[in-house]
Amino acid sequence: MRFHVPFRRPGAVGRLTPLRVLILLAWSAVFVPRTLQSLTSPKFRVGVGEGLPYTTLASLADRGLQLLLILWCAGVVLSRARRLPDTNLAALAVMLLPWLYLTSRDMLLQSFPKPSTVVYGVVVVAVWVLQPRLEALRDVAILTVLGAGLSLALAIVLPSQGLFTDSGGDAIVPEKALLPFGILVGPFTSGNNLGQVLAAGVTMVALLPRRWRVPAALLVASALVWTSSRSSLIAVTVAFLVALACAAVAPAVRSGLAALAGVLALTVMTVTPLVTRDDLAFTNRGFIWRGSLDAWAEDPAFGLGSSWYSRVGGSSEEITATAFHGHNELVQMLVTGGWIMAGLVLLLLLQAIVVAARWAGRGAYHPLALVLVLLVTSTFEVSLGFVDRAFLVPVVALPLAIVLLSPQSRPDPRVVAEARRPMELTSVPQGWR
Repeated sequence: MRFHVPFRRPGAVGRLTPLRVLILLAWSAVFVPRTLQSLTSPKFRVGVGEGLPYTTLASLADRGLQLLLILWCAGVVLSRARRLPDTNLAALAVMLLPWLYLTSRDMLLQSFPKPSTVVYGVVVVAVWVLQPRLEALRDVAILTVLGAGLSLALAIVLPSQGLFTDSGGDAIVPEKALLPFGILVGPFTSGNNLGQVLAAGVTMVALLPRRWRVPAALLVASALVWTSSRSSLIAVTVAFLVALACAAVAPAVRSGLAALAGVLALTVMTVTPLVTRDDLAFTNRGFIWRGSLDAWAEDPAFGLGSSWYSRVGGSSEEITATAFHGHNELVQMLVTGGWIMAGLVLLLLLQAIVVAARWAGRGAYHPLALVLVLLVTSTFEVSLGFVDRAFLVPVVALPLAIVLLSPQSRPDPRVVAEARRPMELTSVPQGWR
């Protein structure tokens, strides 16, 4: 069964475009500081509020790359200030409103924006200005493969840094481990975090040249299995099976099947924490959900602010030492921003499902796979952050912005006619496009 990309644009494959620089900077801002930290400081399991501070070198890289990313996005917007797009304004608003609301909500708590807080907003606006084509997601796939290779190399060469270890440097092998020699964390501090990154990024591997797709997928899959992140593995499996199902049915029903799959995944994500009564369910997530929702009841409309989990970490209000977040997208949004935040995020996710289904109807399934991975992993983790979870920007927020804000995503008859001509992917966007 063949998967093809139903559009094409001529151009030089190796050209360093502004969008490509943005993608590379976003990836570097996540991986470079964490890799330097892994190479220059001990790394072991910690609880909420106990994280080891960055070394001087890692801290400089973190701040410098975040600032460079923000400046680059600002430069992109300013360079096009006199000819800003007039399309996809509704999609842009849907993507920005949760970030604007939560940032404003935090400022009321005297928590003013930091560079990491600003990243989501400036990246989304820059992507909108650049009006990218979907082929740009190929660069995300390449960097995902690079990240998987880096993680595997770190675990093999420096196991105490690339595997989940305790303060003595010994590998931690919990019951959930799928392999007998530990849990892969790579440059991160958690196998689940690395799993989320790899699961989202692998959905775009189909955009690579045909001869590289299988080796790249196997490399990422090997790293993903080693993370023992069950939610990420389930998400990738669901996305793959749904994509196969959509490819097997008649074109006339592909969009409907894709939308149904997306709505079901969204329903499971929202309902699961609300109906779970067992505190031990889903590796103690039931306890985290119940404690989080009890705390949210203090301010149902506006929530408790994005820093609530870190604020209560180590205090008498702490839920558990491993509750760095709500371990569910709906729970996280309710606790941090209340009903308002949850409504805005659900609107964004519904928009993503609609656009992904539209693409599935045209024969392109990687947007659908990305959205399904986001929804399934968000059932047990937080895969879409707005003022936090910055490590997911390169593989979730940025690709999602490309999918929703691409001019190809509009239901324009001319675009649909072009998309229905199956063509091989041979290029990336040119110039400021």
